[in-house]
Amino acid sequence: MDALESFTATIVRNLAKNGFPSRKVALPLERLYESADQKGLSFNRVLERLAAEGITHEKTPERVVFSTPELDARVATPTRAESGDAGSGAPSPNAAFPDLGPLAEGLGGLAGMSGLAGLNVGALAGMSQQELMAAASQAAQQLDPEQLAAVQNMVGSMGPEQIAALMAYAKKLGLG
Repeated sequence: MDALESFTATIVRNLAKNGFPSRKVALPLERLYESADQKGLSFNRVLERLAAEGITHEKTPERVVFSTPELDARVATPTRAESGDAGSGAPSPNAAFPDLGPLAEGLGGLAGMSGLAGLNVGALAGMSQQELMAAASQAAQQLDPEQLAAVQNMVGSMGPEQIAALMAYAKKLGLG
């Protein structure tokens, strides 16, 4: 086994110890680059090797979030039932934001934003706080400046009951 295979196998073992492939796993970016460099390897080649084995990744400034195409699809693409598509083509707010009750109506405008197309908030429940933050950051980056301003305005104009419902949902997702 050459150094590239050995290092790749070590990463796969570390991912498995942290629940991969049933959940996304984030590892420290700088440490991975340094470790690969110490072994005379290019970490980008390691990532290519992992991709060839069906392990996808997303780099954040501090972490590499490893996933699988199946996990990525589960988070990004709702089923017809989840999207509320019963032939109308328009997702219902309650389908995009399950278990939020009346708060879903207030957040319903989010489901129609092109940058958030396919967002399935219910799929976020199994993610760690780190993964949720990465998903939120990625979703925010998909929005154009006007959409981002609309989201900020929507959240800023919530009443106390809506804020309490949103915080309760965040706790249900493991953020509180």
